[in-house]
Amino acid sequence: MEAFNNLAVVLAKRGKVDEAPEDFRSAVSLDPSDSDAQANLGRALLSSDHPDQAIAHLKMALQLGPETADLHTSLGAALLQTSQAAEAIPHFQKSLHLAPRSVSASYLLGEALVETGRGPQAAAQWRAALELDPDRLPILDHLASLLAISSDANLRDRREAVAMASHAAQLTPAQRPQEIATLSAACAEVAEFDKAIEWKRRATDLATRQGDTQLAAILANRLAMFRAKTPIRQP
Repeated sequence: MEAFNNLAVVLAKRGKVDEAPEDFRSAVSLDPSDSDAQANLGRALLSSDHPDQAIAHLKMALQLGPETADLHTSLGAALLQTSQAAEAIPHFQKSLHLAPRSVSASYLLGEALVETGRGPQAAAQWRAALELDPDRLPILDHLASLLAISSDANLRDRREAVAMASHAAQLTPAQRPQEIATLSAACAEVAEFDKAIEWKRRATDLATRQGDTQLAAILANRLAMFRAKTPIRQP
């Protein structure tokens, strides 16, 4: 059993996540009470885009113990990816109880809070995470977007949105359209529509060149909104 587990760990570290789950499955089948094997299989399934299958193994690993912050974060991520944000929240909170400086858990907790309609709590969570890691790009991007386009007028903060989106854009590789699109939305929020149009055009062109037709279509629609001097609002 240990041989299967060790081989799968090596494959996962080498990036061969599609091969790793089968060896972890072999380890689990030989000893279903092995917490490490259950946890490794769950993580491998999560990494290979099978969060629905990962959930049962991660839950079993937690049941077998020991309880760790990483296990709670992994289970929360699997639940979040399967549209179970409300169920994910307690796991991210437990992870942060065990590891208060976990920026990854803070980021994912914010995502789950947004999904459950708790934007102000998400913003507070992301701000706290940025105090630990001011350059964490996904958090800068998502918080800037939330502050720029939230339907909650009390949550929107134009100046902070522009500042965070600008910082994210400075950190962003030139070929990432999402952060450029966020900066565009923030510019529209402060009525700088010429800048918003220019940034959105760049983001749309990048998405098109990268073959992301779905994102390109969304950005093109928002470009038309900016030309009509209409900022974006979340539904």
